[in-house]
Amino acid sequence: MRNNKHHPTALPKPDRCTFDDALEITGLSKSKLYKLTSSNEIPHKRYGNRLIFNRKELEEWVESQTVEKYDTESVALTVARSARSKMKGGCRHV
Repeated sequence: MRNNKHHPTALPKPDRCTFDDALEITGLSKSKLYKLTSSNEIPHKRYGNRLIFNRKELEEWVESQTVEKYDTESVALTVARSARSKMKGGCRHV
């Protein structure tokens, strides 16, 4: 029988994570993460005065915040807004 003491297996990461873990998962700055927690825009809980996050909820939140690089609907809206703002500024060429 083989002794596995010399070959540790990777332990699964716990669902609960700290503020520093949340920074790593989201890629946000400390100030931005604090702002999102204070406005309840990111899933979190409090344990005393500590912020606690659920890894799965954070990963789902990050996924919901990401958009495809060339989302045709948002590109069309951006172009339309730009055209409207130019028209309001009196830059119409006839």
